Amino acid sequence: MLALEGIKVIDFSTWAFAPGAAALLGDWGAEVIKIEDPATGDPHRALVTVAGAEVPDINFPWEFDNRNKRGMAVDLRTEKGKEIIHRLIEQADIFISNIQTAAIKKLGVDYETLSKINPKLIYAHATGYGEKGPEATRAGYDYAAFWARGAIMRQIGEPDSPPPMALPGLGDSTGSITLAAGIVLALLVRERMGIGQEVNVALLGTALWCNGISVVGAGVIEEEMERRSRKDWPNPLYNSYECKDGKWMMLVCLQSDRYWSDFCQVVGLEELEHDPRFENLIKRAENCQELISILDQTFLTRDRDELGKAFDEKEILWTPVQTFKEAINDPQALENGFIVEVEHPIHGTFKNVTSPVQLSKTPGSIRTVAPELGQHTEEILLEMGYNWDDITAFKDARAIL
Repeated sequence: MLALEGIKVIDFSTWAFAPGAAALLGDWGAEVIKIEDPATGDPHRALVTVAGAEVPDINFPWEFDNRNKRGMAVDLRTEKGKEIIHRLIEQADIFISNIQTAAIKKLGVDYETLSKINPKLIYAHATGYGEKGPEATRAGYDYAAFWARGAIMRQIGEPDSPPPMALPGLGDSTGSITLAAGIVLALLVRERMGIGQEVNVALLGTALWCNGISVVGAGVIEEEMERRSRKDWPNPLYNSYECKDGKWMMLVCLQSDRYWSDFCQVVGLEELEHDPRFENLIKRAENCQELISILDQTFLTRDRDELGKAFDEKEILWTPVQTFKEAINDPQALENGFIVEVEHPIHGTFKNVTSPVQLSKTPGSIRTVAPELGQHTEEILLEMGYNWDDITAFKDARAIL
């Protein structure tokens, strides 16, 4: 049995933030029904490029955010379409949407309407900037509300460089797991208190949480938390370095005095161990630019794997700075099931990333690929008690695909 087996989710959302949360619930065993507009479908289906990379036959962003779902194509602008959704809500546990509030009310799937149909419903709403305030209705994609507005974009990169562009879906995926956590919390409250409620998660709020140390720090010291170059990092043993083979590694020696002697031996700079410029963490911080310059040249004389093996022998903390291709094939990630192979009925096998939450007795899994537009509409309508005459009538009314 899966953790959320028996829980029914209606996913009426687009793009990545809210659909990703529904996908996580599906990984954990919930029955997820994705509702799409018959005319357009989720615009996520139509992506041509992602961060400059061409999307191939396997629409990998779509597959990532919509696995473990069945799909219905229902037009909520028709009365028959509203009838179908409202009937689904009667037996649903969770409704997820990221549609703006005004549009949701017009379509008859706002919280007030649906909670009257099912008072125990968990209603999850994902937004860019929150439910209140002058920008509550502003459209908020992750590049805007999370990456830029949340002060993350401004803090990354070298001080004299422009703010870097975001990784695709970084804010959406962070928001997804936050929204999923809120939904599961609301389910626990319902079990204890017998009440449904609305769950709201905003990309801006999620970004401020992720960037919380710096944001809180800026408020406490009443100054900007300025970017600092890796060439001027106070702890040179907590920094990234390029190796001879062009690969990078990250050192993570927070207690640098503990590792300093062994580090000097491994990199062949024994003469620096007792150098008065670098003999303790305070001196290394004062002279960090000089030391980092020395280390930059030293690391360029050794291949990453060779140097990493030597660090391992001395228990000096480091890790490779991986490319995406290295990450998808990472033996550690594969062994732990963070990445699994999925069989697509049309396009063959590909690797997908699983939920990061692992349960020992009721583990989640990716059981089905993302649905085609309206793939399960008739199947679900029959399960709801409608017959083929009803389905024909729905099609005549253009309520379904």
